[in-house]
Amino acid sequence: MDEYVEIKQKNVINNLITFNKNLYKVDSLKETIGTNEFYFILDKSKELNLKPSTLQLFIFILVKASALSLTKEYRTINIPLKDYMELRNISNPVSARRKINQDLSSLLSFHIGFKDRNYNKFSKDKKPVIDTFKMNIFSSYTKFSNGEIQIILNEDFIQLYNTFPKMILSTEIFKIDTHLNPNSFYILWALSYLNNINRNKPERVNNILIRTLLDYCPDIPKNYAEIKKAGQTNQRIINPFMRDMKRLSNIIDWYLMDLNNTKQHLKKISLYQFLELKMHFSFKKSAHNSKIELGKVEETISTDENTKNEIRPP
Repeated sequence: MDEYVEIKQKNVINNLITFNKNLYKVDSLKETIGTNEFYFILDKSKELNLKPSTLQLFIFILVKASALSLTKEYRTINIPLKDYMELRNISNPVSARRKINQDLSSLLSFHIGFKDRNYNKFSKDKKPVIDTFKMNIFSSYTKFSNGEIQIILNEDFIQLYNTFPKMILSTEIFKIDTHLNPNSFYILWALSYLNNINRNKPERVNNILIRTLLDYCPDIPKNYAEIKKAGQTNQRIINPFMRDMKRLSNIIDWYLMDLNNTKQHLKKISLYQFLELKMHFSFKKSAHNSKIELGKVEETISTDENTKNEIRPP
């Protein structure tokens, strides 16, 4: 697989990948978790599993889907175990099979609701019509056979996904060991998303507030006042962030600066000074040079009837 790949992407995909369930209180009386714009419809028998490895597989499936001409009649994705192991730097096929099956089981339970701007329909005030959707993303998947697994995407999802614009993404996102660097996955996705928004806007630069970037990192606590009071600013916020940014240094150049665009270093910096910094970044090997024709980006920071061994959502 190339260093950069394309993935069809819109707010619903970004919201799913960056969803932090820790920000929401689970109410046993409610059937959903999230906001009016995006939410998960909960399965009472299963815990909502949003582990980074699950999301890495989800992104891989979407990359494969983006490269195919999927229709409601043909919406099957084939994943050879060997290819996925090589991409993820996994050496043990037994543990790889087990992990993929666990992640697919979680993905199969993803039942989401969301709103989407329809740029083919406009209201009287010339604003795009807001469509509302509820759907599963996956219909089923088969157990491994001959070293390969088949995933069948939901018909409604494919019809919508085919209309999404393309985004360029570094394949480094699949190589990240999320046990060692739990935030690197989310940071790379966030910076790729912003880089994509800015790609055709020369007046805009790739700057992002640290406070905003930390919002993408579910492993970093957000109870800043309590962290500061306990004297754990470096231990729980700054050090984990810097460690996981260092993991991305092979593909991203970056530095921190204050609101006056003066470069800053982290010697004797307070928590709130750190939160008010911003980061300037650039990808070392620019994805902008790709020949892929990209569409507009929306800003917000085989039939399966006879498939054997298929596993379906509840």
